[in-house]
Amino acid sequence: MTLDTFGAGLWHSAQNSIFVAVSSVVLTAVISLLAGYGFSRFRFPFKNLFFILILSTIMIPFQSILTPIFLILSWLGLQNTLTGLILVYVTLQMPFSIFMMRNAFDAVPKEIEEAARIDGATNRRAC
Repeated sequence: MTLDTFGAGLWHSAQNSIFVAVSSVVLTAVISLLAGYGFSRFRFPFKNLFFILILSTIMIPFQSILTPIFLILSWLGLQNTLTGLILVYVTLQMPFSIFMMRNAFDAVPKEIEEAARIDGATNRRAC
């Protein structure tokens, strides 16, 4: 190995890592933001049951779901791709992120949204 080829793929690997990290964070934040707001502010049947089911997935060890994840990614054709890696990271981070977002929205008083609605804000602007 000469000095010319030493570290030749480093920049490409760094770009892949940055892409996966940023994509995973953005996708996780968007999905958990919407789900956390829904669990915090809306009423729907079996809301608490769904939330408990989501939280119960935190107790499943990662090692026990490696084979099903591999099979699903193979079936979708996403095996050995950056998209598949992003989906795995997002899936594994989602329960904790939804839990944190729900608690964050529960900490904000509902009266703030009600005051915004009285001032003329719609559901989109009241948030």
